[in-house]
Amino acid sequence: MELVPSLLSGAPEARTRNFLPIVALLPVLGLYWLISGIVLWWAYEITHDIERGHYQHHQALVLVAEMGLILTVLTSVAWLFRLRRRRNIPRWRIGWRAAWQTALVLIAYFSIVMAHIMFGHPMGLTKDSDFFPIMGQVHAHFFSEVGPLIFFFPVVPVMACVSGVLCYLYFLAIEALRNLKTV
Repeated sequence: MELVPSLLSGAPEARTRNFLPIVALLPVLGLYWLISGIVLWWAYEITHDIERGHYQHHQALVLVAEMGLILTVLTSVAWLFRLRRRRNIPRWRIGWRAAWQTALVLIAYFSIVMAHIMFGHPMGLTKDSDFFPIMGQVHAHFFSEVGPLIFFFPVVPVMACVSGVLCYLYFLAIEALRNLKTV
């Protein structure tokens, strides 16, 4: 992979400049994780589920945090692609591309999970792990009953827009930090 050798080559100030985008990406992805948790809580009306006794508060927080982490990891794939392939492209275009690429990644994830649910178990889903071997419990809570519709319609578009805006602001901040270091 070309990214790692280019980060480690050059003078110390060049290495610092090369690591800056990766180090600055971590808090932005943390913010994305927080926002994804808020969006999931809102879209799936978790408060109402807690009031109805479907979840305890701490159980709902863990499930939302885990699903938010899944969304963040998937989004980071689109962002890392943007990080590698940014060559004199206007920032607004980077944000736009990050938004639609995030939507594509989330739709692909949705499709894989739904295909596994629909075709992986012809006799029906009997336990949480049937939803997906590793993340079965999270998928069981977010992709059962009307969950797929909620994920596909409010969550994917909102998180794609959030991704585009945060990616735009991220590259704006990176450019400002690089200009600040050169002054």
